[in-house]
Amino acid sequence: IGGSDFEYFQSIISINNKYYVSGVTFSFDGDATQNHSASGHFDNFLAKLKSNGDIVWVACHGGSNDDFCIIQSLIPTPDGNFFNGGTTLSTDGDVQGHVNYEADAWAPKISAATGALISQRCYGSVTRMQGFYSGMPAQGGGFIFVGTEASNFNIDTTWNAMVIKID
Repeated sequence: IGGSDFEYFQSIISINNKYYVSGVTFSFDGDATQNHSASGHFDNFLAKLKSNGDIVWVACHGGSNDDFCIIQSLIPTPDGNFFNGGTTLSTDGDVQGHVNYEADAWAPKISAATGALISQRCYGSVTRMQGFYSGMPAQGGGFIFVGTEASNFNIDTTWNAMVIKID
C-alpha cells in the first residue's frame, strides 16, 4: 500500500470486521495521490482493509507541512467513525486553526465508510509544541487524548506530559 516513496503504518483498529491503519506517506503517486504535503514533507496516510487484506479505500489528510499520527492513534467513536490523534505542522489543506509554525496536537475525525475528513481541531500554543500519542473514549462522553508538549521537540529537555479531554 503506498506509492514510489516511503510509507509506514503505526496504528491499527478493527471496526465491524474491517481494519483501519494509520501512518505517514512521502509519496504523491500510487495509493497516495491525495497527499497534500510539499516535497520532502509527509501527510497522514490511512487505509481501510477487508479481513482478507484487500484495500477498501486509502486517504491522506494534512497540509503542505508534516502531519502525522503515531503510536496507537486510532480511536473508535460511538457513531462508527474514528479519531486519528496526532501532530500537525501545517497551516493549510485539511488543517484549520493552527496559526503558528510550532507543532500542534491534532484531532481529525475520519469517516470509517469513506476515509473523508469529518471534522478536525488543533490544540496548541504560540510558544510550545504539542502532540497527541494516544486516546480513548472518556467515561460520561467525550474523549481523552494523551501526549507531550515542549518548547522544541528536537532540543528541549523539559518535556511535559499532556492530557486533554474533548467533547
